[in-house]
Amino acid sequence: MEEILLQDMGGQGRWGSLSKRELLNKKIDYVLVYSEPELEKRNEEEEREKAEMREKYEENLKKQGLMIEHVTSTEQENLLFVLIHAPWDVLAKCAEEMMIRVPVREPERPTHLKSSKKSKWIQKAKNVLNIFQLQDRSLMKPDRQVTAFFSRAKSDCFLIEDKETFFSDIDRSRMTHRLLLSTKYSSEMDDFGISRLLHKGVYECAYPLHEDLRIEREDNLPTNERQRLCQNWASFSQWYKFQPLNAVKNYFGTRVALYFAWLGTYNFMLVIAALVGLCCFIAGLITMETFQPVKDICDERNSDLFYMCPLCDKDCSYWTLTTSCDYATVSHLFDHEGTVFFAVFISFWATVFLEMWRRREISLAHEWDMLHFEEQFEPPRPAFVTKAKNKRPNPVTGRLEPYIPFSLRVGRFTCGFMVVSFMVLLVIATLVGVVIYRAAMVAVLSAFPDEDIQKGARIITSLTASVLNLVAITVLGVVYEKIAIALTEWESPRTRTEYHNILTLKLFSFQFVNMYSSLFYIAFFKCGHIVGYPGNYNRIGGGRMEGCDPSGCFIELCIQLAVIMVGKQFINSISKFAIPSIVRWWYGRKEKESNAHPEQWEKDYFINSEPELRMFYEYHDMAIQFGFVTMFVAAFPLAPLFALINNILELRIDAINFVINFRRPVAERAQGIGVWFGILRTMSWFAVVVNSFVIAFTSEFIPREVYKYAYSSDGSLTGYVNNSLSYFNIKDFSDMALPRDPFKNLPYNKSYCRYKEYFDPQEPYDFNRQYFFVLAVRLAFVIIFQYFVFFIVSLLGWFIPDIPRKLEVKIKRESYVAKQCLTRSEAEASRDLDARVSHTDGSTNSLYMSCENVNRSRKSSSVAGGSRFGINRV
Repeated sequence: MEEILLQDMGGQGRWGSLSKRELLNKKIDYVLVYSEPELEKRNEEEEREKAEMREKYEENLKKQGLMIEHVTSTEQENLLFVLIHAPWDVLAKCAEEMMIRVPVREPERPTHLKSSKKSKWIQKAKNVLNIFQLQDRSLMKPDRQVTAFFSRAKSDCFLIEDKETFFSDIDRSRMTHRLLLSTKYSSEMDDFGISRLLHKGVYECAYPLHEDLRIEREDNLPTNERQRLCQNWASFSQWYKFQPLNAVKNYFGTRVALYFAWLGTYNFMLVIAALVGLCCFIAGLITMETFQPVKDICDERNSDLFYMCPLCDKDCSYWTLTTSCDYATVSHLFDHEGTVFFAVFISFWATVFLEMWRRREISLAHEWDMLHFEEQFEPPRPAFVTKAKNKRPNPVTGRLEPYIPFSLRVGRFTCGFMVVSFMVLLVIATLVGVVIYRAAMVAVLSAFPDEDIQKGARIITSLTASVLNLVAITVLGVVYEKIAIALTEWESPRTRTEYHNILTLKLFSFQFVNMYSSLFYIAFFKCGHIVGYPGNYNRIGGGRMEGCDPSGCFIELCIQLAVIMVGKQFINSISKFAIPSIVRWWYGRKEKESNAHPEQWEKDYFINSEPELRMFYEYHDMAIQFGFVTMFVAAFPLAPLFALINNILELRIDAINFVINFRRPVAERAQGIGVWFGILRTMSWFAVVVNSFVIAFTSEFIPREVYKYAYSSDGSLTGYVNNSLSYFNIKDFSDMALPRDPFKNLPYNKSYCRYKEYFDPQEPYDFNRQYFFVLAVRLAFVIIFQYFVFFIVSLLGWFIPDIPRKLEVKIKRESYVAKQCLTRSEAEASRDLDARVSHTDGSTNSLYMSCENVNRSRKSSSVAGGSRFGINRV
């Protein structure tokens, strides 16, 4: 009876006659919210225009076949909710247009194609991993069904048991959202879509409903998907459990589920990288006391031999390298032979991770029926339509659409590029400020009366400068984010996809410079000749630039990386989790005080709204972290461990936000992680180049190996420290560089001082032969390292196919079954039609023969007595 009613009433706009009880007993597929302002704040003309647009829009929604009901809020009398339900006929038509895949009636699978029993060792492995499995069996992976694109003409082919539940909740909300986007609200051609009504303030918000989070059963067992996800996924106590990705997909859609699948794969691979990095760190820890260069630096008997040049002008005096014993000892933790191995390993690791994800991405796309997903024609953004004053025919549809002239777009893009370039220069200026701060801080601490502070001047300077740089990065990131969004809005990209791509390019390029500039400075400039050497120091504003300790720059690079990476992740976790949780707690407290029991649509309204660029920022934070883990990991092998710890918390924080703290997003379809895969792959290639240069030019690995095999008499590192220090005659110092108190740190004076580099011991202090030998080996290492790694990486990519063989066979099998099912349905329908036609033809022939007999008898009677009815003339 309901189907007949829908067919009779569909498209006639009479759903408003349904009672509230009738509508609330059905699924609420979407909710629109608007408020009526108080009398003293009301603009009559503006409110009348909004009311007219709402009335026309809702009338057109009813004509589309949607059922609508208005409900007043129990909390605020002027707040109204528009509840929308999509009947079967509307959903069936929309599902056909959107090419939604649904299960077909699959024939019985042949015995020889059924999966065989798993081997015993696989079963044992599963038993071992049982602690990581979720115990809620309802969240386990269901048996895969063969699916095909929905067709109303072939509805008998599909497993339709209940039309109300045949389409999933996320499919229903997505189809309803599509109707909301395409429905007009005035007679103007361009006036359509809920997005523009939200932009105009006609409605406050629009969202699909969450399921009820309260568990009312006495045994505390969940009764819906949201409750199951809350217990088994969106909880810190489940940090070591596998994710119920199918349940996430069924509740939030494939785009969200693919993000969590990618994050889970990334975390799994980080476990391997963290273990290897921890082993490298432990290896440095074990050999720390026995490492010959460290022993030489810490040997007090070398105090006279290592008479070092001042570290700053005037306030710094001569000092002995033995005071850097602790610095050299800590540096060895991160700068030893294991560093080279870990840099090579992480390059292979990044490639294997991306290849593994690519295979998993395709497998999930197949499992979730997204493998052959094609993005439908994308309409223009509301802001674009508002700003575009000209119109021209769309090359795809032929319809007149608004557009912005190319010359105007180029002008805006050029201005945007100039603003972005200015912000990048501002980042560099900030970096220069930090460099000046370092130089000034070293000078101040070196002149401090306390001897312990003097010894720790470099460590204190590195820590404070890193924190200062982190603050600058955070502030500039927040400011630039607003500028980038405003610029992108001003440039007016036509579609949502173009908008996201342009914004991604702006934000990621800036954040790349913002996050990594200080690391590049320490790794490649501070330890190089940009600082200068005694007698020829480079200066900024009259102040001498700070150089690295003679033990190397690795410890400073490590401190900078650790502070920025860990600090930034900590700030992000607090801002992403604390603020939304406080908002939800505040509303929950008010609800308990009022003893109110609001409906679900009202509960969803008062929690945090879904951020517009949410998935972009989730991927963006992880991509920046991926750069820390891969590009400078040679200087900080513990980076994967800290990233893993952060991501374990990050995953559960994101899960809690999706399930509890924020409104339910519209379930979007996606084949994979999109443009981010290309960004990650580019960063993995760039990491190979960066790591090769870090090992060759920042670490002491190459100079030590050259000394061991070319200059050491016994093939050991005995005497390496002395060999790596050059001599400088004190009389050649300028007046600006001479210390005020030459005996401040040491009770003796020498005619020369030592500094780190390979120079001749007399004027003009040119590079000596060993310098060029070491430089040649460094360049050779860079070339060999890169070619070797890229060759192995390409080989791995060639050996690991994107689509597993078993999956390829499975895809072909399911395609075959789906075609057979639809073909069989068409054949049966054709036979039924032929039978009906044959039956009709037989009846027609019988009728024709009867008529002929009647005509003949009537002819004879008409001949005899005349025709009484004129049949013979027919």
